[in-house]
Formats: sequence, C-alpha cells, structure tokens
Amino acid sequence: MLSTILKNEKYIGDALLQKSYTIDFLTKKRIRNQGIMPQYYIKDDHEAIIPKDLFRRVQEERKRRRTGIKVPCGKTRH
Repeated sequence: MLSTILKNEKYIGDALLQKSYTIDFLTKKRIRNQGIMPQYYIKDDHEAIIPKDLFRRVQEERKRRRTGIKVPCGKTRH
C-alpha cells in the first residue's frame, strides 16, 4: 500500500491518463498500456496530498536503492 502511494503521481496533483485500456468492450477486459495507446500527463490537475519536492526525493531514493549497494572492494551487491 505504501509503495503504491510512493509511486503514484496522483498524490502530487498530477494525472497520467490511459495507464490501461479496454481491449474488448463486450467483456470489458483491460490491459496495461505499454506504449500501444498514447498516454497524456497532466500537471496540477488537482490539489496535491504530498509536496512535489518530497515526491521527487522519494523517487530518487527508490532509484538509488534499486541500483544496488557498493561494497568497499568496488563490487555491487544486489
């Protein structure tokens, strides 16, 4: 739950449209959009819950933690 909040742009007042799309309107089956349909990013769409600077710092920290840990001998642990 917390990781969802830390990744979702909605909490900073922005909106990413068409994250998923319907492939069959009869069965209402939806799939995640991986570049098939155009996506639209709208800034300041609504009032933010988390300040944007804090959100960006969290994204940088998440990226840093994903890259691995440097140990003194120069190798990277995963």
